[in-house]
Amino acid sequence: MMKKILLPMMGSLVSVLVCSLCGCGWFGLTRSQLTLCNWPAFIGSGAVPAFEKRHSTSVLLKTYSGNEELYQMLTSGSVQCDLVVPSTYMVERLIRERLLEPLDLKRIPNLKNISDRFLNLPIDPGNRFSVPYMWGSNGLGVNTVRVSKDPGNLDLLFDPELKGRITMLDVPRFSIGLALQYLGYSLNTTRVEEIEKAKELLIRQKPLVRDYTDAFVDLLNSEISWVSYGYSGDLCRAAAKNPALTYRVPKQAVLFGLDSLCIPAAAKNKELAHTFISYLLEPRVSAEIANEILYPTPNEAAYPFVDPKLLNNREIYLPDEVLQKAEMLRDLGKAGELYEKAWKEVRSSNMSRSE
Repeated sequence: MMKKILLPMMGSLVSVLVCSLCGCGWFGLTRSQLTLCNWPAFIGSGAVPAFEKRHSTSVLLKTYSGNEELYQMLTSGSVQCDLVVPSTYMVERLIRERLLEPLDLKRIPNLKNISDRFLNLPIDPGNRFSVPYMWGSNGLGVNTVRVSKDPGNLDLLFDPELKGRITMLDVPRFSIGLALQYLGYSLNTTRVEEIEKAKELLIRQKPLVRDYTDAFVDLLNSEISWVSYGYSGDLCRAAAKNPALTYRVPKQAVLFGLDSLCIPAAAKNKELAHTFISYLLEPRVSAEIANEILYPTPNEAAYPFVDPKLLNNREIYLPDEVLQKAEMLRDLGKAGELYEKAWKEVRSSNMSRSE
């Protein structure tokens, strides 16, 4: 009788031990999982499945629409992330607020593939917390069938003839930064009078603006808008599918953007996150992603595998003479509140298209 009782109990105990050691569930294997919090359409279609197969793991993708949303995700704890992809100024802020895990660079051997141009930047000296993933610019998406003027001229965003056909980004640092550069100021200024002038310019522009939105590609494709200020990769992908559209980096304002791979301090699977970062820096993997999402890769070892048409496109892979005069957004600390306040005043102003 005792033997009959003990045998089932021992069988159950073995099952529990095996599941604990191997990470399986009662009805099959439950593999370790990496939670990647990323921008939409910013990883390509083949990279994740190949990693999952190689490492017998799974990757859960969660998306955010902007750096500020990512910040809220991390500070509220509402979303668990093992790996995030913030932009320049947000990398600085997350480091300053101790929300990122210091990286073990020995576990990221493929960091050697990144061009020196993109390493050791002021946002993260020594790359202690961030690894360059993809870079790009902000610029103009223009319907050249509807608009005959120079598509690379920022004056288009302030042209009364295009009233109701213009869209802007609903991101304070981007849109106010654009206005600052248009006026000849730094997009990182902390001078109240300069930010005030940029705000006034945007308020005067407001009657011309159809919408402040991240959905600028949809509005261009439907011809609701003809000129949009947006992100290079999104606009280049739209232009590749729609011959009426083109992307241009504006002559008067060059914004250099860099999105980096970072591990949150609260990440649960830091070891796998390091492995995934190094995987994304493999030359063929990085090139495959860049060829699909049309953002330029900072991975110099990937260049032989990047589509030559893209690599030679001066609106995607900006030439040195353009990069030399480009600015990147920096974390401004408390001064960032000046931009938030100015943007609220722009958005709440009574100027409208009907006026």
